[in-house]
Amino acid sequence: MRSLKTARLKWVALMFCALALTGSYGCTEVDETDPPPVYLPQTSEDNVLNNFQVAYREREISEYAKLLASDFQFYFDPATRGQLGIEFWTRTTDSLQTEQLFNSTDVTKITIDLTWTPKSAQGAGYVQPREGWTKLFLTDVFLDVDVQPSGSPVTTYRVEDQTQRFFFRRGRTYPPSGPSDTLMYIVEWRDDGTGATSISSLKAD
Repeated sequence: MRSLKTARLKWVALMFCALALTGSYGCTEVDETDPPPVYLPQTSEDNVLNNFQVAYREREISEYAKLLASDFQFYFDPATRGQLGIEFWTRTTDSLQTEQLFNSTDVTKITIDLTWTPKSAQGAGYVQPREGWTKLFLTDVFLDVDVQPSGSPVTTYRVEDQTQRFFFRRGRTYPPSGPSDTLMYIVEWRDDGTGATSISSLKAD
């Protein structure tokens, strides 16, 4: 998405072009390309969610997998649980399914925008294994997956107005593998979505 700053730069460039018709001003084309994706240090819940979105947009499975703890679990919404007959996916299954989504030649674009209050992570409990976890609630999710099989028009699968719960922990393993294992990881992702199209239904499709 183009930023307001980019739009203003474009407007200024157009003004200079107009002046060039009546004066001696030059006209230089403005580069409107989107800035390169930025992965932040994996040191906070907010940074992890930023990287989560970038990995989805860029469809980079290695970057996505970096964010998941070794015992990560994705919990389906209630409706999808009933359809599949299972409650959650492990890290291995979730990563493989996400890789299929990212690498699919039929998927032409993924747009994602997660909404949460920065620095709002809270303690997630004091009983094992959650005594070292934090939790963060996403108040809204917007996700578009554009699918276009060969010779067919584009179909957009949209998820919006959905809430999610993310649980985090420092250390990829429990207990941490060593003093250097201090990065922040997603240890649980719980889909609270409802309706015909949810995160769960897209992941399981």
